[in-house]
Amino acid sequence: FEDAFSRALAGRGVTATPSYSVLPSQARLSESKIRAALKSGGYDGAIVSHLVSAKERAEWVPGSTRIVPTPVGGLYGYYNFAYRTVHYPGYLKRTSVVTLETNVYAASTGKLVWSARSETFDPKSTEDIVNSFSAAATRRLRKDGIVP
Repeated sequence: FEDAFSRALAGRGVTATPSYSVLPSQARLSESKIRAALKSGGYDGAIVSHLVSAKERAEWVPGSTRIVPTPVGGLYGYYNFAYRTVHYPGYLKRTSVVTLETNVYAASTGKLVWSARSETFDPKSTEDIVNSFSAAATRRLRKDGIVP
């Protein structure tokens, strides 16, 4: 995830470093270790994303009935139409929804400067989520003036 986000930012001219390459790999890092890593690396900010939820939504799509023209045939088939009734049954439409939250913090103060939630619908794979999210988040960060 961090690699894809870093590449998306680099595509916009922003130098970004995945955190795993500068932070020790511990389950929980102290604030002082994070501050020290940001300061020693000369970073302007930190982008933190996390999974909020992954769920499935179900929506009922009601059925419908239509009358459709059916050609009967013959030399003047255009004028000789019989009408047929066609019923389309209702069905349950299932949609997978993955929600991510992304926060941007100023490295100097640790204060939140930007936050957003995003939803990805019916992702085909984890890679699909990562790539679509990284591209969309990077566009939005630029639009909102957070990155150049």
